[in-house]
Amino acid sequence: MSEQSPSDWTLTRLIDHIKASHHRYVRTNAAQTGAYARRIAEVHGDQHPELAQVSASFDQMATVLQAHLQNEEEVVFPAIKRSEEAVRAGSAPDAVDAETIANGHEVLVGEHQQVAAALDEIRDLAMGYGLPYDACATWSLTWERLQAFESDLHEHVHLEDDILFPRAAARFAPVA
Repeated sequence: MSEQSPSDWTLTRLIDHIKASHHRYVRTNAAQTGAYARRIAEVHGDQHPELAQVSASFDQMATVLQAHLQNEEEVVFPAIKRSEEAVRAGSAPDAVDAETIANGHEVLVGEHQQVAAALDEIRDLAMGYGLPYDACATWSLTWERLQAFESDLHEHVHLEDDILFPRAAARFAPVA
């Protein structure tokens, strides 16, 4: 028997998966990846000034992303879970929760686009993560971590923007 697709999961299950997998990944890896990026900028920055911008862009993006995760976990995700529970119990979702979901959807998707653009900029500055002849082991590790961070973020954003938020917005739309 095959496992269900995330698009078949309950919204609560999807949220729990996103938090346990993708939010945990960001919290576990952002600080260390940023530290590696700062280190290679310090060591190799004279010959490779683009490394300072890679480091600064990553740090700025990670700061935005941390606040974004907090908003999801403290405001939007609980509203979705409460709404799903209300419907499961035969009640209508709370009007405030419905508004939170509708407004949160727009804001969070916009923030996802900002973070994706920052990662695109970082990849461009990093020349597609190709290593120059004078790259050290830390530089190689930093590029690997940045690629993994970007890959995880794409999956994370897909689950939210393409599955979670559209389903929640359609199901719990505010009554006009």
